[in-house]
Amino acid sequence: MQKLYIIGAGGFGREVLGWARQCPLCGSEWIIGGFIDDNNRLIGKQIHGVEVVSNLEDYYINGREVFICAIGDPEIKKKICSSILDKGGKFINIIHPSVVLGHNVQIGSGVILCPNVVITCDVTISNFVTINIGTTIGHDSYIGSWVTISPGCNVSGGTILKEGSFLGSNVTILPKAQVGAYSTVGAGGTVLKRVADRTIVFGNPASEIMKK
Repeated sequence: MQKLYIIGAGGFGREVLGWARQCPLCGSEWIIGGFIDDNNRLIGKQIHGVEVVSNLEDYYINGREVFICAIGDPEIKKKICSSILDKGGKFINIIHPSVVLGHNVQIGSGVILCPNVVITCDVTISNFVTINIGTTIGHDSYIGSWVTISPGCNVSGGTILKEGSFLGSNVTILPKAQVGAYSTVGAGGTVLKRVADRTIVFGNPASEIMKK
């Protein structure tokens, strides 16, 4: 049986451990192998009964393991996962059993869907997307690769979240709005129409506060 290694042993990594243990595939297709984290002070320590086994640089991929990345920052997530992919690593999805999926939902690899996420119909979720607790995704939306969506967001129908965008907690995206690549919408923000690439916006309605 394959072993699942969680990349990132921080707060979100501990949450993902809990969600992974509740997945129906845990114990049937894979078991929890451990954490991988670049904080060398954690190596050898136990977190909720699971060992931090290595840092990224020293971990040797033998083909008998699978991975999930529990890192929120899209650019860091992309860098780390790309390095694992280049070494031949394989990523799986963690989809909590409380998630509601409608008709024709396309889901890539390396995806994390946390408890009580609702994805309606005709939605595309690309690779390495994280959707946190209690978020809803409306019909005909497109979520690009490496996107991170924090808890309690409302992504309305026809929305486009481009690659690497980040939504803080309780963000609202109005129908057919678009968030640019590697942009950030601050917590509680409301996007009415469009956020440019590599821009940080905040407020209701969300307005630009700086460029990345």
